Amino acid sequence: MDNLQSKAENYRKWERKPYSTRITVTFSPTRVVEGTTQNVSLDGVLLKTVPYEFRILKGDRGVLRMEKREEALEFPCEVIRAHRDTLVLNLFQKQAAFGLAVTQEILESIQGKG
Repeated sequence: MDNLQSKAENYRKWERKPYSTRITVTFSPTRVVEGTTQNVSLDGVLLKTVPYEFRILKGDRGVLRMEKREEALEFPCEVIRAHRDTLVLNLFQKQAAFGLAVTQEILESIQGKG
């Protein structure tokens, strides 16, 4: 049973790809986490966090915020795993918009190098 459970927990609908950008996650006005993404998929983010002084638990919900040049994009999220300096987040709405935002940022960074 443990083997089946671990396979189910590690199942991902979308493949994760390396991607690094600064984001914030707001759980409440006094519970805000900053960090850098390590990898992303269409419905999830692995976030390397800066130290924070409060407890975050699996199931906590918040809003992931990406700062773009002219606007901030926000995506509702839920904590799947929380460790001392890492959060695994599931995006449960606006997955297509998140994928588009990541794609646009990657294309802009490539064009800027050219």
